Amino acid sequence: MAKNAKCTIVEADEIVEVGEIIPENVHLQGVYVDRVTKSTTSKEIEKVKFLESTDALLKSVTGVGDAAHRRIKIIKRAAKELKDGRYVNLGIGMPLAAPAFVPERVEVILQSENGILGMGRYPKPGEGDPDLINPGKETVTINLGASFFGSHESFGMIRAGRINLTILGALQVSARGDLANFMLPGKVKGIGGAMDLVGNPSKTKVIVT
Repeated sequence: MAKNAKCTIVEADEIVEVGEIIPENVHLQGVYVDRVTKSTTSKEIEKVKFLESTDALLKSVTGVGDAAHRRIKIIKRAAKELKDGRYVNLGIGMPLAAPAFVPERVEVILQSENGILGMGRYPKPGEGDPDLINPGKETVTINLGASFFGSHESFGMIRAGRINLTILGALQVSARGDLANFMLPGKVKGIGGAMDLVGNPSKTKVIVT
């Protein structure tokens, strides 16, 4: 994003002298930067989410009552699509609960569209890092072998068809699989990355309640 902006302002935790950052650690070249300012406030975690039991996780995303039982069935069915060795992107809400029903012997590599390949579980108390979040801005951890990258790289993986499976929610879906997903009430306005996500993965599963 910074590379395409008319004016790029970098807010940094620490400003160092020229040459202190070794060349291979430079993520954004100075030619793209117009202003640099030092952060005056500590980083805050927007949505603190801790590791919890499967029952507690399900309750947080499905609610209670008859509707919750139907949603749990949908999540369990979606989880059967998570096969060993697959690269998987999970949307906000119910899709995030699907890994809870994956057998321990099955290893899937979760891709987070905000720039994580190898996203792990929610953190335990004291493990939260404001720089490690999922697309829903919840705190997460990373698995061994994980990597970080920018959004452009993330969607490059998606558009190239490197992601085997996408599971996402929707406002409406037709019997033919046509997807209408223009906003998430009270949370997100706009289509976001959904159109890229459904365009190229080998399989796209849409969860609707």
